[in-house]
Amino acid sequence: MERAADAGRVAARRETGAARSGGERAGATGVVVSVLGVLAGLVGMEHGVGELAQGRVPVGSVVFESWPGAAAFGPLGGEPAMSLLPTMQLSGTVTVAAGAAVALWSALYVRRPGGGLVLVGLSVLLLLVGGGFGPPLLGVVLGLATLGAGRRPPGSATRTLARLWRGALAAAVLGYLALMPGTVLLQVLTGIDDAALVAAVTVTAFAALGLAVLSARAHDRVVAHRGPGGAAAGVTRA
Repeated sequence: MERAADAGRVAARRETGAARSGGERAGATGVVVSVLGVLAGLVGMEHGVGELAQGRVPVGSVVFESWPGAAAFGPLGGEPAMSLLPTMQLSGTVTVAAGAAVALWSALYVRRPGGGLVLVGLSVLLLLVGGGFGPPLLGVVLGLATLGAGRRPPGSATRTLARLWRGALAAAVLGYLALMPGTVLLQVLTGIDDAALVAAVTVTAFAALGLAVLSARAHDRVVAHRGPGGAAAGVTRA
C-alpha cells in the first residue's frame, strides 16, 4: 500500500510538472516573459507618442520615423516604424493602445494557457500600426517562449543553464533600458550620438534576452522533473 501511495505521489508531481511546462507559465519562463513583455509594450507606446506628436498628417510611406527631426532620438535613427494606417495621428493612437495591451497582457494574463499566442498576436498588431520593430520582435520571441518545453529528463548542462536565469533576466532588463531611454538620455546630457554604441547595446540586449529565455525554460524543465524529495540539483523554485 505504501509503495502504491508513493508511486501515486510521484505520478502527481510529474503531471504537475507537465502542466507547468505546457499550460500555465507560473515559473521562471513566466517571470521572464512578464517582465520583458511589459518593457516591450511601454517602448511600443513611446513610438506611438512620437507619431501622435506629428499630428494629422499622412503617413506617406509604409516605413517612417516615429520621432523625425528629434535630436534626442538621433542615436536610434528617429525610431523607425511601419504602419498600414493612413495618418500619423491614427497610427499613434492605435499604437499607444496596442502597446498598452501588450504591457497589460504580459503583466496579468500571459501565464495563462494560450496566453503566449495572444501575446504574439498583439505584438504583430503593434508592428503593423506603428510600434517600431524592436518591441514587436521582442513580444513575438517572448510569446513563443511560453510554448511547451521538452519533457526529457534534464542533463547536467541543462541544470547548469537553469541557474543563470535570474542574472540573464537582469542583464536583459538593463540592456533594454540602456537602449531606451539610456541612449536618448546620453544624447541629451552629453550630445553623444554613436551608432556603434547603439549597435553594441542592441546586440547585448538581444543576447541577454536569448540567454534569459533559454535558462528560464531550462529552470522550469528541471523543476518539472524534480524528484520525490524535491531536490533539483541546486535549482530553486521561481
